[in-house]
Amino acid sequence: MTTVRRESSEVSPPTTGRPNVASQETLDEDEPGAVLVAVPALSEGARAAVRWADSYTRTMGLRLRLIHAGTERLSSDPLFPMSAPQQRLQRADFRSFLQQSLYSWAVDDCGITLSLHQVRVDGGDLLSLILREAAEPDVELVVLGSIPEDGSEQAIRVPRDLLRRCPRPMLLLGPEGTSPVVMAATDCSDPALPVLQEAWRIAGALGDQVVLVHNVDQSATQFGERVGMAMTTDLADVLAERSRQWLMRTTPVRDIVITRDPSNAQGVLAAARSLGADLLVVGVKSEDTTQHGTAEQILEHVRRSILFVPLTETASSR
Repeated sequence: MTTVRRESSEVSPPTTGRPNVASQETLDEDEPGAVLVAVPALSEGARAAVRWADSYTRTMGLRLRLIHAGTERLSSDPLFPMSAPQQRLQRADFRSFLQQSLYSWAVDDCGITLSLHQVRVDGGDLLSLILREAAEPDVELVVLGSIPEDGSEQAIRVPRDLLRRCPRPMLLLGPEGTSPVVMAATDCSDPALPVLQEAWRIAGALGDQVVLVHNVDQSATQFGERVGMAMTTDLADVLAERSRQWLMRTTPVRDIVITRDPSNAQGVLAAARSLGADLLVVGVKSEDTTQHGTAEQILEHVRRSILFVPLTETASSR
């Protein structure tokens, strides 16, 4: 990783308010938004996700909502309700039993305060349930649990399938960083501003500072070759200056790290490791069908908390 320039100044963050999502136009502005936590099993990862979301919602004045797909395994404890066939979930009494079980776990084991109606249990697969619940107009954030330690195909199946389909920002929790930094990855274009807005929101709740990372990747090198300029240190300085000017014009973030790596994913991950960032924020284009795009590569290799932010059709691919 090559750091070209990093600047800082005292600037107050903007008031970003509720995420600009079209489906939220019908939501009463006086009604607080919701943070959705998917609980596939009563695991350590789920417990950490629920506790984090509870703290975040209390700080931001939001509501907490837990969801569970009844056909998923709720616990490895043989005395606790296991995965249930769809016909059993058609029975209101059995769904109510699962709802009460999940509620009791959240209150007694996680140590949080919530009401029974904040816990939802339904049939079907977890992926479909998350997409359906995330489409509710009051949902502002989806929390999926902990980053899988092994990064295996099976472990990241649900977050990978949700990556370009989830209409809301999607958070996976990882180990705590060594620095109070929220790092926002951007190509320094206006369509990528939602990444910075979400970074500011969550950094305000965590008490962290926001640092931008911009990677000069292979496409920038190829552009330089097309105009007859090799990707030298001088050209990288020019790109860094362009990024700095964009920052001055569009956002109060004044701290930027420029990296040079043929892979955007590796450049961004290296910067996050270098600063020991608490959280990495990355934009995702919903219409990008690339099998191994930057977002997918980051999901496979990240080992810290990460927030994926859906971008509009004109947003830059990450």
